[in-house]
Amino acid sequence: MRDKLDKPIKLTTFLVVLLALAVVAALLIRRQNSDIASLEAVKKTLNEQKLEVYQARSERTREVNIADTAEYVAQRARENGYLMPGEIRFVVINPEMLVEGEIGYVPEVEVVAEAPAAGAAPDFTEEAASAPETEVQP
Repeated sequence: MRDKLDKPIKLTTFLVVLLALAVVAALLIRRQNSDIASLEAVKKTLNEQKLEVYQARSERTREVNIADTAEYVAQRARENGYLMPGEIRFVVINPEMLVEGEIGYVPEVEVVAEAPAAGAAPDFTEEAASAPETEVQP
């Protein structure tokens, strides 16, 4: 008679344990899905940052390639006030007051600096430094 009572208890115990395992498995699966979602968000953010880094690197490489040309070096030198050999820098004194010349209205200009001719040594004497700046009239 005892065998008949043991069977329902074993079946009930089995079902309770099975139900407990199912609940634990469901909780673990839910947590795992939450972890997967957060990792996918992190992956997306990292991919966006990676793309930004590649774009910035590409831009810097382009800038370096441009800066490596003679034209860029000459442009930057001109922006910093340097002249090529034989060039003369003119500055418009008063652009509002134009002087009428043979070719139309021409601004008055002042020679600010003159680069030495190609191959010529620069003149660093006191006479050259104290020489007055000359005006060029059209």
